[in-house]
Amino acid sequence: TSAGPKWFDMAGVLPDAAMQQEIDVLRARSALAPTQHYRKADKLGPVFQMGHVVHSATDTKTEAGLKRLSKKTIIDSLVEDTQTRSWFKSRYSTVMSK
Repeated sequence: TSAGPKWFDMAGVLPDAAMQQEIDVLRARSALAPTQHYRKADKLGPVFQMGHVVHSATDTKTEAGLKRLSKKTIIDSLVEDTQTRSWFKSRYSTVMSK
């Protein structure tokens, strides 16, 4: 399938296990960050693609900071974040106590 000429005939891909895991994390991000408001993302379109940030060869200070903070996957960045990890632990302990 294709997205059509208005979308430069972007081809659709079937999600593999790693991509499906990323999609699941994106869907559950409202539970992962309770103070943030995210748009509802229930339905996935027939044609979609995922990408990554490509930094320029002439890194500025802001890009260098982003490069240092960026991880390979969303899950890696969540595990690396200490605030998120502490919130996960407290949330897990409250759920397990019930």
